[in-house]
Amino acid sequence: MRFLFASFFLFFSSQALAYVPSSDFVLGQWMKKIRRVKTLHVAQVTTLFGRDYEDGQAEISENIWIKRPLQFRMESKYPNGVINELVMPGKSYRVTPRGVERKPPLELLGPLGVLWTAGSKERLISLLTQMKISLEKVRWIQQNGEVAYEMGEESGRRLIFEKNTWIPLGAVIDGREYRFARPSGKGFPGHYPEVIEIKRNEETLSRSQVATVQTGISLKNSIFKLETLHSRGKTK
Repeated sequence: MRFLFASFFLFFSSQALAYVPSSDFVLGQWMKKIRRVKTLHVAQVTTLFGRDYEDGQAEISENIWIKRPLQFRMESKYPNGVINELVMPGKSYRVTPRGVERKPPLELLGPLGVLWTAGSKERLISLLTQMKISLEKVRWIQQNGEVAYEMGEESGRRLIFEKNTWIPLGAVIDGREYRFARPSGKGFPGHYPEVIEIKRNEETLSRSQVATVQTGISLKNSIFKLETLHSRGKTK
């Protein structure tokens, strides 16, 4: 009887995994989860790892402001100055003590920023297509001993989501592996991750520990204006 029950369980489990939802469905489910989140403020501490830093690492404090759709600013406070990255519809900049430099918006947003700033499923699909993620290629994978959902080329750019909840777990972009973790199992409001790690060849490049996440707050337009960010030099 136990053997029969186990056989039925394995059969139905394999049948369930035989069907792989489309990326259109999964991205739609994700957008439904955050549809009520119009504004977002994240405070986090990021540890950078590498030979360029004393003792092999450096710690910086960061603030992220998001106003959907597609308004994004990240302020990173380094020991030698502040760097701001600003994305607005049709324009994006990195502001450093040396001046202002135009940058591609997807480079500044990164995969997590793209997932959070898109205002609709159609816009998200457009941004991910611009990131050259093959959305028609989907599969089940093993992630930390659990079944997860992956979209994109198996050995190329791809996004990973938690099975059934469709919460982003990570991404792989140009050899960099992004991991979005929720050690407590809950995460922050809007399912924002508690820990964000970036790795390359299993070597950790950075780890961000999120301190607070506020959603639905009032954000002044000046937060997203280039003119309000202090810098020296002219736009390149």
